Amino acid sequence: MQDMDKTIDELTLMLLYLTSWQEYPTEGIRHKPIRTSEKLRLTWKGHDRNALSRLDAAGLVLNDRGKAPIRITQDGEARARDLLRQYGISCTGASPTQLEERR
Repeated sequence: MQDMDKTIDELTLMLLYLTSWQEYPTEGIRHKPIRTSEKLRLTWKGHDRNALSRLDAAGLVLNDRGKAPIRITQDGEARARDLLRQYGISCTGASPTQLEERR
């Protein structure tokens, strides 16, 4: 069963990365972007809750329990790119709407 969980986690992380976007963090009432900060990689979390919990525990995503979207950490980005290469999937040709930069 642990091998199946590992496979599910890897596939989930790749899907999260492929459907993610980048945007600046926001603060304050008006939610203005902080353009001096590093952009965050965000994604919607319509995936298996157990897999998301395991990815969160591994430090690959930051899941704020109930809040959407979730953040993919730098370690999560690196791991997702490694997995994509391992599976022979190119993310350079991803749809611009999937990897768009929101301002």
